[in-house]
Amino acid sequence: MSKPFDLKRGAILLFIILLALVFASEFGPGRRGKTAQEVSNEVVAHIGNKKIMLDDVLKETSARVGQDITPLLRDPAFASGDYRKNLEALVERSLEQLVELALLEQQAPNEGIAISNSELLAHLQKNPAFHKDGQFDSNTYQRLVQSNTGLTTVAFEKEQRTHIARLKLQQFLSRLSYISDEELYAEYALMANKANVRFVRFSPAQLAAQMTTPPTPRELEKFVGENSKAIEEAYQQNSQDYVEPERLHLRQIFIERSADTLESSEITKKKAEKLAEALQQGADFASLARESSDDAETKTNGGDMGWKDALGLPPLLATTVFNMKTGEISPPLETPRGYLIYKVEERSESQTKPLQTVQPQIALALWTQQKSEQLARIEAEKALANLLKGNSLDKLFPPSPTELGELSTSLSQKPISNKPVAVSTGSFGANYLSIPQLGNNEILKNLIFQTTTPGPIHEIQTLGQDFLVLEVIERQHPSEEGFQQEKNKLRETFQNFRAQQTLPRLVQQMKAQKQLQLFPEKLKKLYSNL
Repeated sequence: MSKPFDLKRGAILLFIILLALVFASEFGPGRRGKTAQEVSNEVVAHIGNKKIMLDDVLKETSARVGQDITPLLRDPAFASGDYRKNLEALVERSLEQLVELALLEQQAPNEGIAISNSELLAHLQKNPAFHKDGQFDSNTYQRLVQSNTGLTTVAFEKEQRTHIARLKLQQFLSRLSYISDEELYAEYALMANKANVRFVRFSPAQLAAQMTTPPTPRELEKFVGENSKAIEEAYQQNSQDYVEPERLHLRQIFIERSADTLESSEITKKKAEKLAEALQQGADFASLARESSDDAETKTNGGDMGWKDALGLPPLLATTVFNMKTGEISPPLETPRGYLIYKVEERSESQTKPLQTVQPQIALALWTQQKSEQLARIEAEKALANLLKGNSLDKLFPPSPTELGELSTSLSQKPISNKPVAVSTGSFGANYLSIPQLGNNEILKNLIFQTTTPGPIHEIQTLGQDFLVLEVIERQHPSEEGFQQEKNKLRETFQNFRAQQTLPRLVQQMKAQKQLQLFPEKLKKLYSNL
């Protein structure tokens, strides 16, 4: 069912209206094409004994837009692209609207549901958007309907009448939707089964950042001997980290523009071109760089820049230079400050560093990781021991006032402090997909809800590479008394939910029983002359 003031739909409709006005004015009056009455009047839907004709769809679409859409249908500009797509979407929605209306018209009388003119007027007058000075205002109503929905007031009121009938039908069917107490209690039990957990996270990454004493050469050598397989596996798994990019050994000559004027630019360009010509005729690049380059850093070294990868040059220059051959000299390349001339002296192709070269680097990373994990577990074991002695985590690991504010607003699952801090998840239910602050961890969630009373969880838990120490600080269980208090509200919620599915189920049921037949392909008849 369409909602009033659907801005997205309104934007599409206004778009169609504007295009209609343009093409109607430009092509309409003096052209001859099909009229609405000449469109093939075929059946596009059967709902019980009621038929929806192609002409009905055309009229409904025209009513929604507020003018005859025939000029759009006959104009070649609408034969393809977004114009055609938007128009087809509008026509298809009109068919859906007519089908829904027909279903409601058939079903509502069976349930004694009818919408009187006075009831429709009362519904519209209650909408504060249509008020002026606290009272319903007809002019405001007409203006907002047109500007926000793109519909005429007649079409809008037709939608609203259908909307009210549908709501009434859903309310009626919701009262008939039987939901047993057993079903309700199953839902209630998940919602009322709640816990609030305080935890401290011991992160090896935090401790690694605080480790200032590296291993001695003998310790690292021993570690390499004992962990050669792990080092090789880390090398293979992260081989992309050890790729040396293609590099060039470059020389350059830079000719700087003396002033930001057209005349200065021309002088600088001619000087660079003269140097480039001399280089092409065999002049020594290094000598010319010493004599003529304006780059103080490389001038005395004959323009030698050393080895550069693509990231060491501006992108546009890198593209040109890395496509040059060894020994090749570039033409003058313009920059914001002047002109550059490059020479490729040598080229080093991209290659992966051998394991022997990066072994010390990998070994140090693994050693740091191993030591930090050991320290994190030791700290977690100390915290658990203190917790089991009766100390609470918020007393053992209190956050600072600043951290308290950050913790209250942070949704991140990562630690925000450089030291372990006690954090509360807040109350959450067994029906939650994830644990607040800790994410989706079914094993941990099951462990928490296996506890029946507040108290410590007696084992250290892991989350990724981190170690967790947890205590349940609140535990709420479903009860018969609580169920009785919530039962009526739950029943209403689930009945309304089921009622919202009524019309789609009715459509499918009528299709299965051949009481509803749709022929959307016949809508193409509307575009047959495009």
